[in-house]
Amino acid sequence: MSPILQLGRFVLPIVYGTFDTQRVRIKGGDFQFTLISRRSRFRAGARYFTRGIDSEGHVANYNETEQIITCPDGSRTVLVQTRGSIPLFWAEVNNLRYKPDMQIMERPDQIHAIQMHLKEQVALYGSTSLVNLVNTKGYEQPVREAYERNVRLAKVDNVKYHHFDFHRECKAMRWDRISVLLDQLAPEMEAKG
Repeated sequence: MSPILQLGRFVLPIVYGTFDTQRVRIKGGDFQFTLISRRSRFRAGARYFTRGIDSEGHVANYNETEQIITCPDGSRTVLVQTRGSIPLFWAEVNNLRYKPDMQIMERPDQIHAIQMHLKEQVALYGSTSLVNLVNTKGYEQPVREAYERNVRLAKVDNVKYHHFDFHRECKAMRWDRISVLLDQLAPEMEAKG
């Protein structure tokens, strides 16, 4: 046996995230639901302390969540969703007020950084749908506008941008309003099967 195979018994596989799998019986069929959520090792941090993108295209607090459903016949369906900080050079400066001050930095390498990020997403996952859930008005408006502008200027193929003001659309616990977002995304979701 090779030395590498012998050492493999002592290596502990680690996922910076979570894993869970459950078997469920639905209408006489046994299904297995698996959820794997992985957190990037680049720019991990606490909310308000780590925001935005770095010059290598890594966004803060990036997560990849994979949902796998194994059907009774052994076939599988998989959905991968990623999330991360808005890919701009921005920060929230902590102070003693309820909402920290937001700073959006206009840097000459902004477009290059967002292109690196988006091109990596397309290389890993294929055509990509960006969904921005921040408020249209108020405190979050500047970061929304800068994000829209920079995605447009980056001109990355196979990337579509969508804005959905989650707080306005779903206020007063109107979760049914998510259907508005799903209608926007329907053509892209259907194209992916």
